[in-house]
Amino acid sequence: MTDSEYRCFFDSDIGADGLVRRDISCDDAALARKIAGVLRSLLGHSPSPVSEISTGLQGNLCEFCAWDLGEKHWGLYTRELTWPANANSPWRNKSESGVDILALDTNADRVFLIEVKSSRRGGSGAVAGEDKSLQADFRHLFEGSLDERIWDSVDEAVSDLIIHNRPDLAEKVKSAVGSKPEECTGVRLIGVLICRSGKTRRSRDARQGAFQRLHQWLLSQGWQADQCEYHCVELSDFAGWLSRVVNEVIDDNR
Repeated sequence: MTDSEYRCFFDSDIGADGLVRRDISCDDAALARKIAGVLRSLLGHSPSPVSEISTGLQGNLCEFCAWDLGEKHWGLYTRELTWPANANSPWRNKSESGVDILALDTNADRVFLIEVKSSRRGGSGAVAGEDKSLQADFRHLFEGSLDERIWDSVDEAVSDLIIHNRPDLAEKVKSAVGSKPEECTGVRLIGVLICRSGKTRRSRDARQGAFQRLHQWLLSQGWQADQCEYHCVELSDFAGWLSRVVNEVIDDNR
């Protein structure tokens, strides 16, 4: 693993089954200041104050957090080769459709399809629930009226790469993604949950069980085990951390 800007903010752990990487916040307040600083740099202007944190804003800010961690902590990609739906413009209540983050890995050998969910609670429902979960998002990649999500994201990436004179990478993206899992040999799915850690082992076990159910479901759909990756970012107080991120950004611009 490459050196990480976030190493000092987390205790990281991979469970005995090796399925989920857990990044457990050592200090929610310090992590909030770090995220807020990066967000201020991205925005480049004074954002509008918010009276309350809506579900849409929460989701966008957590996608931004995962986007930054993906580059600077997990070492998955460089930002120049990512195409986020909301993370690059998170200070709004509306969320755009599409894969949360489409990215090429650091060697440009694999396409990452990254979905992000957040929860003010333990988060097991946000992993493997029937609706508004990682499982639901991955299911919609190829099903129903939302199947355009994957193609909108792929088309955006391909067009951008062609504009920037990288037809070789554009071709890699096009050839990696098919119309069903068996045709997506160049794809890796990455599920990210950002949630409250919970004070009991029961909360952790419930999350782990949800990730295991998600993993088994993905395998049943035709994905291979080495195409599936999971990250869980755990905060002592998710709601307090999120409020601090927002307030740090706003207060710095008053």
